[in-house]
Amino acid sequence: MNPEERKETGGLPDEAELLRRTAARRGELIEQLHAQLEAADERERALRGSLSWRITAPLRAVTRVLRRAVARTRLPRLACMALKSLLTNGYAATMERVREHRSRGKSFRQVETAPPADRAAEERAFDFGAPLQISVLVPLYNTPARFLREMIASVQAQTYADWQLCLADGSDDAHADVGEICREAAAQDSRICYRKLEKNGGISENTNACIALATGEYIALFDHDDVLHPSALFACRQAIAQGADFVYTDEATFVNGSLQAIEVCHYKPDFAPDTLRSNNYICHLSVFSRALLDAAGPFNSACDGSQDYDLILRLTERARHIVHIPRVLYFWRSHAASTAFAIATKPYVIEAAHRALEGHLARTGLRGTVRDAALISNYRIDYALERLPFVSILLPNAGDAGELLPTLEAIAAKTAYCNFEIVAVDARAGHPDAAALDALCARFDRLRVLPWDGADNPAARLNFAAEHAGGELLLLLEQGGMPATETWIEALLMFAQRPDVGAVGGKLYRPDGAVRHAGLVVGQDGTAAFAHTGYRAPDYGYMGRAGFIHNVSALSAECLLIRRDRFFAHGGLDAGFQNALYDVDLCLKLRQEGLLLVFTPYAALTLPTDRPIPLPAPADSPDAQRFRARHAPALAAGDPYYSPNFPQTGPAYRYK
Repeated sequence: MNPEERKETGGLPDEAELLRRTAARRGELIEQLHAQLEAADERERALRGSLSWRITAPLRAVTRVLRRAVARTRLPRLACMALKSLLTNGYAATMERVREHRSRGKSFRQVETAPPADRAAEERAFDFGAPLQISVLVPLYNTPARFLREMIASVQAQTYADWQLCLADGSDDAHADVGEICREAAAQDSRICYRKLEKNGGISENTNACIALATGEYIALFDHDDVLHPSALFACRQAIAQGADFVYTDEATFVNGSLQAIEVCHYKPDFAPDTLRSNNYICHLSVFSRALLDAAGPFNSACDGSQDYDLILRLTERARHIVHIPRVLYFWRSHAASTAFAIATKPYVIEAAHRALEGHLARTGLRGTVRDAALISNYRIDYALERLPFVSILLPNAGDAGELLPTLEAIAAKTAYCNFEIVAVDARAGHPDAAALDALCARFDRLRVLPWDGADNPAARLNFAAEHAGGELLLLLEQGGMPATETWIEALLMFAQRPDVGAVGGKLYRPDGAVRHAGLVVGQDGTAAFAHTGYRAPDYGYMGRAGFIHNVSALSAECLLIRRDRFFAHGGLDAGFQNALYDVDLCLKLRQEGLLLVFTPYAALTLPTDRPIPLPAPADSPDAQRFRARHAPALAAGDPYYSPNFPQTGPAYRYK
């Protein structure tokens, strides 16, 4: 059934037939991929059997040794990274990376590790009214003496005094000094509770032993080798006073045992459920009510290694008011045995994270399969499609047949999904290539080309295409978009089918392989800006965010999927925007309804154009003025998924 017949009759193909077609198409694409892999394997076997491969074996062995040595030393490692970037990305991109690295180092050196004396005094004297104790849980296991003393001292240095430090010690007999240090500290400070465990029960059981010691109305999670900012508990107590039952803060990783040697700062978004399902971005410092913990249940030893992730998922499923404090108040020590140093040293962490996410899916009624993402300790959930709805792909500027043909061929070659149509708008005066476009429609039976004689306005053209589209879902797509994977439509659909999602967008690349954009940041440069522009694999942007599914405040009409009813509930796109920001405007309207916006890198497309990446609108343009007037409250509040610790002008996700 062609799109016109479908629209006229209102009928849909049989669901089983759609599944058969989609499965058959996916099978064809898989067979092509297998053939390519077999050819690559054959070439590799020929290479490994060659004389040159055998002769160069000693050189490769020496290179591996040198690479490991360089990885442990900062300056040679940076030099090697710079050389690799020069060879891969060229001079201009490498210099940009160098400038960013210097800027990042300067930003990290400015991170506050202790409050000024006057502010510390004000915090100590502050009266919250009703007393409220925060129990800090620290499971101990063979903790190095210096780390242990620094950890305890950082709790004792808190400007908020109503705390309890609960220490459960599972150390072996060879580390008796752990107990000696703790008993000495407990004797000097009654707020410290210490218990020597009969045996090491693992991280979850040891932390549950801490819970048994806790008497506070709120609980804080703290690792045995890390350090708290002196204002950490005070800031959390302020959030609790405002009704929060779950609080988390930003964190930093330090090396060489010095808070002056901060290696990375994790500036986190506000609560973002899809981001949390991709990785445990909340992590430290987490503080939550004892009542919430009692409802969610204690730590689960089946998730040891990712026990915090499992608990945070369970807590946030139930929390009434989650508050993010955008301040670095937790310092994560990086050393050879820590997860912060190298998660590869603890592969069981990944397996445990899978179990935690699978439990979360079961509890929330979401059906999906947990997989690993591109970067280690990041995850991808492939959600099961409940249905195979009819999707209309809208191309707002078809151009002539020669320009349109590559897009059609790319979609035909790289799309496993079978239930879609393409609605293209020909906005050229007089429609000079009508016959050639008709021939394209005959060749590609999913295609319809609509003549447009209205104003040169992309929002109006997209609205026109949407009005004539038959799809239950509308996929706004930039002319020339070339899909990178055959499941790109499914990657978008799995989120668009959720009732809590307003729209979902994909990842756009430039012809040179660099990221064109990966979502948008609202408020940047006064209106909005593309995120992670210019990054290229294996660099996935800030904290790897361009490489995993996460929530954003806005998406680009260059690749945006939305339900038809939601699109028209707002009258479509506002054609009062002449050239830009009409997509961001729609996204903010969806957010005002409490709906989520999702970015997924698994719907990736390349735009075959060398034109420079524009900002969504020049700051002094009529579109920007219209946008600022309409969305002044949202701009004043700031983008909840973009940290105020980043500069609000210039490229998004760059350091001060």
